Amino acid sequence: MSNRPTKKQVDNATKILISWKKKMPFYYAAAIIIALIIILVSSNSNKELSMYQKNIIDFKKAAEFIHKNSSKN
Repeated sequence: MSNRPTKKQVDNATKILISWKKKMPFYYAAAIIIALIIILVSSNSNKELSMYQKNIIDFKKAAEFIHKNSSKN
């Protein structure tokens, strides 16, 4: 009782594997493009985050300035 595949099953599996082999470069290219897009978008969000941090620092400085000047009056 061996579970040997039939000739038709072998032919179908061969066709599927060959079709995947032909398509793989396109899938790799798509994956590389998606990775590059993610890298570019993440680097832009880091710049926005640093600008956000700069705004917070400026706000803190302004609050300290207001606090110092309000205690003098």
